[in-house]
Amino acid sequence: MCGWWKREKFILYRTLASLREYALIDPAKREVEVFTLAVGGAWTLTDQTTADLLTLASMECNIAMGLVFKGVEGVEQ
Repeated sequence: MCGWWKREKFILYRTLASLREYALIDPAKREVEVFTLAVGGAWTLTDQTTADLLTLASMECNIAMGLVFKGVEGVEQ
């Protein structure tokens, strides 16, 4: 995912007062990055690309990476 596009999304998303966490998923590169708002207002990045599960703590949600990329050509199911 292009760096400028990620930056633009981050600038836009962080203006949403209710947003606590978001994921950027690049199906072509099979990359998964999760940004989480920490106490004090700093955002932290967790690269979940090699994880077995996509974890979204704000929703208490875990999704198998196989399901995240289901239907994406070149990814094992």
